[in-house]
Amino acid sequence: MLVKVCFLLTSVIIATSAPYYEVPDAKVEALKPRGLRVSIPDEPGIKLFAFHGNINKDFDGLEAGEMAKDVIKPKNGRWVFQDDRVRLKAGDVVYYWLHVIYEDLGYNKLDQKFTVTEFVDAGGQIVKPDTSAPQPVPQPAPQPPLPQVPPQVCEQTKTIVNGRQACKGQLIFEEDFNNLDHSKWEHDVRIADTPDSEFVVYTDDSANSFVQNGILHVKPTLTSDKKNGRNIGRSTLCTGIQGSADCSKEAQTFNIIPPILSSRIRTRNHFSFCYGRVEIRAKLPAGDWIFPEIWLEPKDNWYGREYLSGRIQLALTRGNKELQLKDQPRKHIGQRLLEAGCSLGVDDKVTSLQKSWEKSGSIWCDNFHIYTLEWAPGDLSFRVDGQIIGVISPPPGGFYNLPFFSKTRDVPWARGSKLAPFDKEFYLTLGLGVGGIRVFPDNCTTGLPQGGLHPKPWVNTEPKVGIYIYIYIYIYINYRYFISQTAMLQFWRDKDNWQQTWSEDNSHLQVDYVKKELTMMPKASKSKAFKKGYKYE
Repeated sequence: MLVKVCFLLTSVIIATSAPYYEVPDAKVEALKPRGLRVSIPDEPGIKLFAFHGNINKDFDGLEAGEMAKDVIKPKNGRWVFQDDRVRLKAGDVVYYWLHVIYEDLGYNKLDQKFTVTEFVDAGGQIVKPDTSAPQPVPQPAPQPPLPQVPPQVCEQTKTIVNGRQACKGQLIFEEDFNNLDHSKWEHDVRIADTPDSEFVVYTDDSANSFVQNGILHVKPTLTSDKKNGRNIGRSTLCTGIQGSADCSKEAQTFNIIPPILSSRIRTRNHFSFCYGRVEIRAKLPAGDWIFPEIWLEPKDNWYGREYLSGRIQLALTRGNKELQLKDQPRKHIGQRLLEAGCSLGVDDKVTSLQKSWEKSGSIWCDNFHIYTLEWAPGDLSFRVDGQIIGVISPPPGGFYNLPFFSKTRDVPWARGSKLAPFDKEFYLTLGLGVGGIRVFPDNCTTGLPQGGLHPKPWVNTEPKVGIYIYIYIYIYINYRYFISQTAMLQFWRDKDNWQQTWSEDNSHLQVDYVKKELTMMPKASKSKAFKKGYKYE
């Protein structure tokens, strides 16, 4: 009883002392011979610094800007944005705004500007202007006139690509996977954690992701098969927060390491866009508790971390051959059901707006299919093999008016457009996940290879309880962390059942190509095969 009283008292104290933070003034430097550097001082609690800037062009609201980047770690005591591509001259005005994540909350510093009056070198020393007399430039020999070529007309669209407007009908990204092009893709290397807590370590190991015969393969393997599997993720290549549980974990007591190794690649640092058409030809993975990650994820987390800034999913099929809801035994949510849609939420309150198509007598994991997203300022349309799956449109006023969020305070999407949070730049992600606490609902059963039904071996949500340690004293630990650890352990204990359903040929995501273009397909009527989408929260 004493332990419980102390715990509740501590909770009250923490809740009434929420952190307040004001983004400090930035140090802005114009570099010679070219470049721009913007920085703020580091202090405990800062987890991300984002810069958004335009040159000689003021912002009209919270736009990405010509220059936009998230900085995820400080350098020499400062959080530094630097762009060496821009060439500034005296009198240029840099309009900018800043975003800082401090103690897991986002803070903006808006309506900032800097006028170039002097230049510094890479070390920060002022560069004196060159006052020497200019040398005469030799005149080139006269050249015959070039033939007159009519200028190309760029019909601008609402599509934004890497911070700039794109032209109508332009193919702006194409990947045929003749190799893994690192000028387009990078691996997301981390130990899975919130918001989905997959039972996975995402690696850049060639055993988990590789290109073969023009096809990208992403496949799961067992952590226990890897040498030194008790100590995972100690790598400077980790794309999570260095020094955190994203990057290092050691098995001890109840703290198990994720039992599965997989891969995830993304275009975050190379290609992002807002609005347009994406087409991906892929074969989805089969096997119990496996699912594909064919996502668009927010580049700059405009509205906040995790699901505050949303996620778009082009295709989801749960890899279980027979997966049913206990209260709807005829409702199949495994390989027969294809889902596409978007997810958004505040803290642990997350909803998935999904459209679905159930195949009768066949499954989605047997063959390659073409999955398409048509993303416009008013809605998101999803297709498979040219046929419409469904269209997701916001309710009047925007997604923050969904009944699901009626009792939620401070929903940030009100400051965006009607489609917020899906009105900013997103990047492509391709990967394979296993388990977790969001994709597979608790009230489901799966078929066993030997026949019969078997309940899902873990629970997504449990009451706030402690665990017995040695002398049977209850110890309270982080709720979400404990839930994911308990779920992961129960999943691993069921290995003899799910491992039988994984195969070398079919239990991996295979991607043939990815295309991103601006041409939008005409709106089509729903096909006869279209069925009302299954949705769970």
